[in-house]
Amino acid sequence: MVSYPTLFRFFLAQLIPPSIDKLLFPLIYSPHMSSIRGPALENIFFEFFQKSISPSAIVVGPNYDFLFINEAWVRLFGFTREETIGRNSHELGISRNNDVRSQTIDRLRRSGSLSGMKYVVFSKSGREIHVINNLTKLTIDAKEYVLCSLHDITEYELAAKVWKRQDARLLESLTTRERDIIRLVVSGHSNKDIARILNISPRTVETHRSHCIQKLGTKSLLNIKRIVDSEEMEQINLADQTGLFAHKKGAVTK
Repeated sequence: MVSYPTLFRFFLAQLIPPSIDKLLFPLIYSPHMSSIRGPALENIFFEFFQKSISPSAIVVGPNYDFLFINEAWVRLFGFTREETIGRNSHELGISRNNDVRSQTIDRLRRSGSLSGMKYVVFSKSGREIHVINNLTKLTIDAKEYVLCSLHDITEYELAAKVWKRQDARLLESLTTRERDIIRLVVSGHSNKDIARILNISPRTVETHRSHCIQKLGTKSLLNIKRIVDSEEMEQINLADQTGLFAHKKGAVTK
């Protein structure tokens, strides 16, 4: 059986921000700490794990069943420890895509750690949760232990969807010609370049640019680029072959 103090000592470093870690390092590895044995040491590291603000769990192979979960994990998913320990994320319905889960496990076994991965997981009530997942693997006595530390980005993702919908509505308010011109503007073309590409006068380009600024509600090129680069571009067919990029084939829009 693995030594729990060893397990928590290793994984603790993955949970603590570097600034805090510098303060705790002398405590964790001090001669005084090394003199503590058995349950006392286990309890110290277990408490650090339990109180981490990051929803965190330790799972054990081969099925990656939950061995420990902290308080933040319980709050995020709504499963009690009794419901969770001894079962895995697929069995609980936290991870509903078993193919993605299997691919992640394979990658983790090869690399030893994975970070910054975006996943959609589900709470006990079925609520969709968007997370960034960080995984660290430790092998002790031929057994694989994995620390899973999550960052809940659900609110950010929901806000991003709202922004994209708003951006799409703004772009839809533009005429085809205005969309052609604003796309070329954010690509770095001057008014003269745009006039030549679209076979119109520079004065006409300036007029269209002015209309675009009014409709989009911003003069900032950075903000305009963000709007133009939104995922909704394909839905409004900005880059259709007879419009914006037609000049690449030698065609001219009227």
